[in-house]
Amino acid sequence: MRTRTFIFSPEIVENRSPVDFYFTDYRYLGDVLVPHQIRRYVSEQLDSQWTVEKVQFNVGLPDNLLQ
Repeated sequence: MRTRTFIFSPEIVENRSPVDFYFTDYRYLGDVLVPHQIRRYVSEQLDSQWTVEKVQFNVGLPDNLLQ
């Protein structure tokens, strides 16, 4: 799966650059498929890559995060 957004810059003549996220290495966690590899490309150049090590569902958030 891939998503695409754009970065806008007032300093560049072509003032937008595509940002693509590629989600791979899907694994079932219960009944849900979750990607464990995420790569980010800016203008078709690899910018960063993440590996998901742990996923938890229905974990409560501390109240101070919601203020």
